[in-house]
Amino acid sequence: MLGGFSLERDGTRVEGLGPRRSALLAALAVAGARGVSRDRLLLYLWPDSPEEKARHSLAQAIYSLHRTLEAEVLESSATEVRLADRLIGSDVGDFLTAHSCGDAHTMAALYRGPLLDGFILSNAAEFDAWATAERARLERLALEAIERAALAADAAGESSERLWRRLTDLDPLVTRYAIGLARALARSSDSGTALRHLREHTRLLRTEMSLPAPSELQELIVELTRSGPAVAAEPPPGSPAVEAAPPVATSPPEERAIEASPAPPRRRNPARWLAIAGVGGALLAALFLWNARRPVRPLSGGAMVVLADVENLTADSTLGRALRVALEVGLGQSATFSLYPRSDLPTSLARMGRSIADTVLAEPLAREIALRETGRAVIIVAVSEIGGRYTVSSRIVDPPSGRDLAARRESAERADDLLESVDRITAWTRRRLGDARWESGARLPLVTTPSLAALGAFADGGAAYARSDWAVAQRFLARAIELDTGFAMARALVGEIHLVNNRIPEALAALREAERRSTRLTEPEQLNLQAMLARAEGRTEALIASAGALAAKYPSAGSWRLYGEALRSARRFDEAVAAFRRALAIDSTDVVAAHALAIAHNGAGNYRDALDAYALVDRLDSTRLLRDFQNHQWGGTFVAIGDLAGAEQVFRRMLARPAPADRARGHRSLGYLAAYRGRLGEAVEHFRAGIPLQTPGSLSEYRDLVVLADLERTRGDARAAEAALDRMVTIFRQVPVQAAAVMFGGHQLALAGRLGQARLFLDSLAARAALRPNAEQDQAALAILRAELALASGRLGEAEAALARPRFDAYNVLGFGLRAELFERTGRLDSALAMARAANESRAFGLETQMDWARSFAALARIAEAAGDSATARGAWSALIEQWNAGDRDLAPLVTARAELERLQAGVRR
Repeated sequence: MLGGFSLERDGTRVEGLGPRRSALLAALAVAGARGVSRDRLLLYLWPDSPEEKARHSLAQAIYSLHRTLEAEVLESSATEVRLADRLIGSDVGDFLTAHSCGDAHTMAALYRGPLLDGFILSNAAEFDAWATAERARLERLALEAIERAALAADAAGESSERLWRRLTDLDPLVTRYAIGLARALARSSDSGTALRHLREHTRLLRTEMSLPAPSELQELIVELTRSGPAVAAEPPPGSPAVEAAPPVATSPPEERAIEASPAPPRRRNPARWLAIAGVGGALLAALFLWNARRPVRPLSGGAMVVLADVENLTADSTLGRALRVALEVGLGQSATFSLYPRSDLPTSLARMGRSIADTVLAEPLAREIALRETGRAVIIVAVSEIGGRYTVSSRIVDPPSGRDLAARRESAERADDLLESVDRITAWTRRRLGDARWESGARLPLVTTPSLAALGAFADGGAAYARSDWAVAQRFLARAIELDTGFAMARALVGEIHLVNNRIPEALAALREAERRSTRLTEPEQLNLQAMLARAEGRTEALIASAGALAAKYPSAGSWRLYGEALRSARRFDEAVAAFRRALAIDSTDVVAAHALAIAHNGAGNYRDALDAYALVDRLDSTRLLRDFQNHQWGGTFVAIGDLAGAEQVFRRMLARPAPADRARGHRSLGYLAAYRGRLGEAVEHFRAGIPLQTPGSLSEYRDLVVLADLERTRGDARAAEAALDRMVTIFRQVPVQAAAVMFGGHQLALAGRLGQARLFLDSLAARAALRPNAEQDQAALAILRAELALASGRLGEAEAALARPRFDAYNVLGFGLRAELFERTGRLDSALAMARAANESRAFGLETQMDWARSFAALARIAEAAGDSATARGAWSALIEQWNAGDRDLAPLVTARAELERLQAGVRR
């Protein structure tokens, strides 16, 4: 399995296993005697199959393996499967056994390349994630083993060139490997090759990582240039010491401060140094103790640090992910620094030109990200296990130089004690980074979970959530809650998943369960939960208060961004702009904050500023504005300043995207743009091209059908409009739909005269709004649909009561338009004219209300003429003709507008 995958029986290669059975053997070989639970194997190998079918597939795979190999090489129980080690062995098993015995030479010989190199298993994201993590772990073990073997060879005076060369081939950016190889070459009288190798390494550091050559490397180049081949056999700087000298004075348990090493000393007089040893030793001890306690890198104001993925050197492949979650919780209690969001890694990798699939955040990548993303320090944590005793080690690393600023080790007698060790590591890290409140943090077992298994399941659920794999995420989180029913973090994440997917009742239930257990959360997580619950309940002011408190107490780019989003939801755009600027002041590469800033500028009507912010987004991540809804918002800004050609250019970029959903969004935006110009035939073609690209039965398909029905009816194709509405109603019955989208669907049904179905939509919307009585937009949507159906049935008093609310915000075109109709029908023409004018001034582009805005010209003209204001009527008809001057010539609204304008102008001439 190391360097590829193959299976041999009695020296003869076995063919035809197939990828699933090979993957099954691979997972079991890495697990060794512990085996793998059946549930985890189902997630690895058949994640998309129903549980019963997946269990049958696993049983069939086991049976098939036994039949193919003519031996029962797997042992299985009701819950676990493992290899029968008396019948089948593996190179990875031998490698891990050698590691537990400390046999570096055997490990070096066995490691022939990355785990499962070139092995592909389709439609198995969990298996890929497991293999990626294991590949990184085994490579790290191999690197350490090969380095130990090389150092031992150096110490014994044996040739180590082959071992150092293997290390430089595996990781050419590690300076101590380059130095080790150079010294080995120099000892074999090949100083010329050694110098060329060091200079090539210097070039790599400069071109690949934008780093200067470390002083140790520069000094060795000078040394080799001057002295020729005679080079001492000493360990490269930063390599693990074979035998450590005792320290001059002891620091707090297993803690050390690491400072830059001075240049190698010249020959000195021993008698002189013995004479001053007493004074020098005392001074050095005092200096060491003082240095070990002072902050190695005082941070403030939410300055960012990068936490690398935990180097898991144990046999438990889930332990690294679980401990990373614990570290994030512990370090997240700091008010002086913030953590680089692990979810930003794909974006950072894309900016760096790396593969998105490369998701292991190891030390070299963490340093590079810190340098590029304004990180002030890198935190490296490793966990290892020998003989049942665990060690957790942590280092604080300077990003530019790679120098260790400080390091610490903690021990745990058993796995259940690991969280206590991590707790002490996080407190130490906060103190060394200058956090004055480092002792005030809540203990991790109390604010996460005392169960490592539950924490591991939560970590796996969080990884699936980051991939938007909702079903897998919920399965892991359900397991975490089953293992610890008081696990508030897991319940909160379940609530967040439901909230993202518009399942409001389920979201509220999970978030309220988390709130009941909020004593099991740290203060920043409590504030975040309060903000999320306020958002789910539609309590805008409470959301602003919670998010504001989080940003003030625990400043980070993320917390200021959350506060800005809360302000923007309340339409407090200027304050939102200030909050997003605070986020960018902390992290100037935060593309999400830059994008949020653009949207806030749009809301405030600062369109030029919005375009500047969009330009920043494009510089930070050239793909972000070509994903999801972002492209539509960007192009909409060009529409707002009247640059329709610029908008079209932006929208057309989506048609070249590989993802069908992105191309569908491009067609949607271009359809809106065509309708804005009055080209309804072209608009219909775009929507009809985009709808088949959407996920069938999705909210996106539903929203496109809402607009398509309106376009078809406006251009006179009633049958096509009815077909679109039929499909829309089918989707409505099958999936959760946002309150606004329910209102838009009911509105189209009412316009088509399908009042019975529209009332079903109203009932559904009323039930949703009852869950969130404080959600302003839900209540506004309910009022609009209730008023529209009341007007359609002649219940004017009921309509007036529904429209009595002071504001409609995002639905102003509809809200003002319905008020205009109500006032017109009750004879209050002055009020009707004011409302019709307000509806027409609520210009809408790219929303389900866009065609309602187009109809507002005719409504304004009709009401103005009835009120005796023929000038306003003429102006309204002229404005529609101008708006659609490049539109379809035979479009009914345009034909009517021309005829009415001619009639009114003829009256003026008479």
